[in-house]
Amino acid sequence: MSDPVIQEIKSRLDIVPFVQQYVRLAKAGVNWKGLCPFHQEKTPSFIVSPTRQTWHCFGCSRGGDIFKFVMEMENLEFRDALKQLAERAGVELKREDPKLRTERERMHAVSEEAARFFQSQLAKNPAVHDYLKRRGLTDETIALFRIGYALDSWDSLWNFLRAKGFGADEFVASGLGIRSEKRADSYYDRFRNRVMFPINDASGKVIAFSGRTFERGKKTDEPKYVNSPQTMIYDKSRALFAFDKAKEAIRKKNRVVVVEGQMDVVMSHQAGVVETVAVSGTALTLRHLEQLRRLTDTLVASFDADEAGETATKRSLDLAAELDFNRKVAVIPKGKDPADAVLENPEIWTKAVDESVSIMDFFLGRAIKKYSLKTPEGKKDFSRYLLPEIAKIGNQIEKAHWVSKMAELLGVKEEAVWDELSRYKRAIDQPASVGVESEGAPKLKAHKLEERILGAYFLYPEARELLSGHDRALLFAINPHGEIFEALADGAALTDDVAAMLARVPEEWRGYADRLIFEVEALFQDVKDARAEIAACIREVERERVKERLVILAESIGEAEKVSDFSRLQELLNEFKLAADLLGKL
Repeated sequence: MSDPVIQEIKSRLDIVPFVQQYVRLAKAGVNWKGLCPFHQEKTPSFIVSPTRQTWHCFGCSRGGDIFKFVMEMENLEFRDALKQLAERAGVELKREDPKLRTERERMHAVSEEAARFFQSQLAKNPAVHDYLKRRGLTDETIALFRIGYALDSWDSLWNFLRAKGFGADEFVASGLGIRSEKRADSYYDRFRNRVMFPINDASGKVIAFSGRTFERGKKTDEPKYVNSPQTMIYDKSRALFAFDKAKEAIRKKNRVVVVEGQMDVVMSHQAGVVETVAVSGTALTLRHLEQLRRLTDTLVASFDADEAGETATKRSLDLAAELDFNRKVAVIPKGKDPADAVLENPEIWTKAVDESVSIMDFFLGRAIKKYSLKTPEGKKDFSRYLLPEIAKIGNQIEKAHWVSKMAELLGVKEEAVWDELSRYKRAIDQPASVGVESEGAPKLKAHKLEERILGAYFLYPEARELLSGHDRALLFAINPHGEIFEALADGAALTDDVAAMLARVPEEWRGYADRLIFEVEALFQDVKDARAEIAACIREVERERVKERLVILAESIGEAEKVSDFSRLQELLNEFKLAADLLGKL
């Protein structure tokens, strides 16, 4: 694809609001900052530059433009990213020959055709449509979530897809079909007699399905839900049902509501709680939570008023504690799930979410109801119930708050609660290898200074003026700094166009140079006098170079003394004196 088309797409799409669909960003000087979507971190190191329309993470060193972001985020090839961004930007691309489609594109295509087929079959089956209406769904909601119906047939979808030009391998690879073990070259539909919920990726493309059995009052041994298996485009540990529809609301409201089933999600959205998502075919994973943590720091889960069936939800909340989420609980009446609550009265669910309490307040209230604090036995049971929850809290200040609260309720000293907490942790802790991310060897001071000066050279005209009277070899002694500087300085007029300057940098060092620019922007954002700061860096790097020279000279003087080379010794002493005088002046 030609560069003009790429540039046209970039000119129409601002990288900051685009990235904000995936990452919660906060203003940081001239840039925007957030938690990196590509590695786990608690301190934001992901920077987006609106002036250069690029991004960079100082934690994992990834970076690039809007195309690179989409490719990394959605695990796409460049051609797929180009098509997605062109569609967003309203730029028309020349239609490709279907034969040239990538395998991934074919998986998306077969999934999209299946979704359309299921939707068409719902329209032809009034009994299924009536069932959805009885469950409380409106026609608008059914259309929004593209809910459909898989016929009670072994091969209706397969026949439809085959007529559309899809092969048996694609039918099976997409998770829609199963190869018969009894008959050679025979295939059948995975989903039969089921209400179908398409599962989309973050950009809204269909990647999988979840099918709920459609029961006509007869008993069946079939599982209630059947989900697509893992495929080339569907990763259960990452995909969240309705994330594409919820992500903007999650970021704006700074909370995500996690429920268990597709119907719960659909009814929650219909009730106005659009920040609701669910997993499909798996428990909530760390990868799911990392994806959500980039948009919000608050996770709300629904609990029944009694304790039955809470194990999976509780496990998810425990996992969320590892990522330092503010964990909350929306309590709904006994025996109901969110879909039931919305069907009865949407306000039951919206009120439960809006009045959700912290998980510790929830467990504390439950413990107070369950156990007597007037007897030693009751106090012991109370502590056994609550201590495991306190132990899961990662934030030490929050943990100390609940230890103090528990001690107050039990009428004991805080030290006693801390001792019991330590005993509990010793009992459950098992020896395990802890992966420590290596930070590599620390950079020398001179190396850091060189990077700072070189980054400033791109951003500040005064840096270029200040460097004009200095020895380039002295300032940029570490590769590739000298090579980058030479490429910029040779025959180049002073300009404020950073992109034009980057274009002159050798391609293999362009990403590195872009990172240096980001670093200097971040470091200098609160600096009142950039010229003075740059001058100080130049002076410091020259001092470091002179110090290095003095060390080398001292070693050479020692060698000359050992062999009694008095002529050489005198020359070295003179050089040493000149270098020492220069150091004193710097």
